[in-house]
Amino acid sequence: MRNNNPGNIRSGEDSFKTFGTMKEGFAGLTKQLDLYKNGRSKNTTGKETLLEMMKIYAPSSDNNDPTTYANTIAKELGISTSDPISGISSKEWAAAISKVESPQAYKELKRLGLV
Repeated sequence: MRNNNPGNIRSGEDSFKTFGTMKEGFAGLTKQLDLYKNGRSKNTTGKETLLEMMKIYAPSSDNNDPTTYANTIAKELGISTSDPISGISSKEWAAAISKVESPQAYKELKRLGLV
């Protein structure tokens, strides 16, 4: 919440991006997901499944459980973890990530009418 970064997007190895508003942060998350889907982000081709992508987005090396994360996102979106990311709506995916990363930020996004 304090960084207006509902997806906890990193700006470097040890820091997180800061956005001016929650709307900007949500737009930044959506843009990042578009980059993944188009294969224009580091370590992505755009052909990854949701599970493969969550292993990149929320790696276990950051104390995440990518499989549980992917299962939660898949359930929220009504899809399978083996579905390709190219077919996922970036806005809906960003909303689901926001809900996992920060329920408080997700509530603010809803209040603002962004999700």
